Amino acid sequence: MFDFERQFSPGSVARIVATRAQERSVQQRRRDVFESHRHRVFAVGYYMTANELEAEAILTETFIHAFAAQSEPDAAAVDRALVGQLEQRFSLEPAGTAVLDADLTLARMATRRTDMEEALRLLPPAERLVFLLKDVEGYSPGRIAELLDRPEKEVLRTLFSARIRMRNALAAVQSAYKAVALTTPVAAGQPNPARPVEAGQSATQQRVQDRDQDRDLDPGTETEVDPVPAMHEDRSAQHSFEQAQRGA
Repeated sequence: MFDFERQFSPGSVARIVATRAQERSVQQRRRDVFESHRHRVFAVGYYMTANELEAEAILTETFIHAFAAQSEPDAAAVDRALVGQLEQRFSLEPAGTAVLDADLTLARMATRRTDMEEALRLLPPAERLVFLLKDVEGYSPGRIAELLDRPEKEVLRTLFSARIRMRNALAAVQSAYKAVALTTPVAAGQPNPARPVEAGQSATQQRVQDRDQDRDLDPGTETEVDPVPAMHEDRSAQHSFEQAQRGA
């Protein structure tokens, strides 16, 4: 009834096998590209938005556009796609240069990662991105300038301003910790219990004290947290890759 030999000659079978192997090879190479860059893309997306779901959406859309532009995009192509996604969500135009607050002193002491994240969220989007790329990811100013299509001098000014704002914010938090510690009685061998804020304390002191009370932490205790939520791992990463493959 069916002429299988004519339909599936040795030559056609070989071509089918070769095509499928090639498809698997391309998919594996794309997966290698995805695995090589997904941590960076997710981390930048998360710290720019402070939202895990939004960071995962940025991750997926970044690779959809990167794979659509090139079958096997390199790091520069992935970064361009990432910046394109961020430009849809933020204005990346430089803000006014920050001014150092001479009334605040940043002591050389352990800084909580949560305080760093909170200070980072206070930065204007352009400064936040430049700070992440330079001081966290280790990009050179020239590479950032090329990626953002900005003069390198402007990138350096933006970075300088970001560092000033970070310093001011962290110094303000340190000052608030000291004020809370001075007004909180400490029993021998016990952590500082947070007590109601006295009248006249600043909003920053109020926020710091409330946060430490919720966490039952001494304001001087350093806390280690995962720098990026684990949502980009395993099944979520697989889902993002499959969506990127279909979208491309």
